[in-house]
Amino acid sequence: RGCRGGGAPTRLETKLGLAGERLVDRLAMAREDKGWKVFLGNLTPDTESGDIRHFFKGFGPINDCWVARKPPGFGFAWFDIERDARDAVREMDGRDCRGNRVRVELSRGRGG
Repeated sequence: RGCRGGGAPTRLETKLGLAGERLVDRLAMAREDKGWKVFLGNLTPDTESGDIRHFFKGFGPINDCWVARKPPGFGFAWFDIERDARDAVREMDGRDCRGNRVRVELSRGRGG
């Protein structure tokens, strides 16, 4: 029933407005092999992975960072612990990184 069997949505899925998708699937999109993936947008073109690690300093272990080059302006950080990723998103969204106000979100993308 619910998340695994493709049957009717669970009460929690319905309450959260996830009737068309499974809660487990939604969570799995953020959790990947490297950890909990966090998106950063509006990065400066010269941002390095070390800048991202410094930006998130104090939020717990980061397993990996990646910064886009072509096109520049976004990147990802993978946190070891879900709570750390969620805390970082909540507290760092809209903060300054290398002179730009950065968008920080729990990733819903693929790959890892």
